[in-house]
Amino acid sequence: MTGNISDMDAGIPEWIIPVLNAFYIIGMILTVLISAIIAVYKVREAIAKRAGRAGRHSGPMAQAIAEAADEALDDLTRPGGTAREAIIRCYARFERSLALAETARAPWQTAMEFMQAVLNRLPIDRTDVQRLTRLFELARFSRHPLGEDERDEAWRSLVSIRKSLDERPSDAAGR
Repeated sequence: MTGNISDMDAGIPEWIIPVLNAFYIIGMILTVLISAIIAVYKVREAIAKRAGRAGRHSGPMAQAIAEAADEALDDLTRPGGTAREAIIRCYARFERSLALAETARAPWQTAMEFMQAVLNRLPIDRTDVQRLTRLFELARFSRHPLGEDERDEAWRSLVSIRKSLDERPSDAAGR
């Protein structure tokens, strides 16, 4: 064997090279298309996120969250029941109101993933929403004893969320 290419190609059918070239070209085209789709999706997501921040707290989701916060505050201050039950009711009301505002939780999402998705669409204080979600997870999925401190923490989170929803962009500009 002299290393001549024609000697090496002797056992390969002639039709295989154009087929492999076609697969290579199709693979490259698919890679470019998928990359373009991902880029367009990311750009649209960034634009929507900026638009949500620019038009702060407008639309049905903000209104639904504000109403849910008001009702959940009532749940937390209602006498009777345990802090665990109150926190779970509070969070469940939050989720239902978001579903009515066309932001339903996907079946595969955890509570924290769902709230992260909501926070990406509506710019409210992340700390308060994450604290409320953490309290829900604690109340719903642990045996850790919950008392008035946790109920008060949930109440403070909701008050802060509700307060941030009441703020208007003109209020912030006037400061």
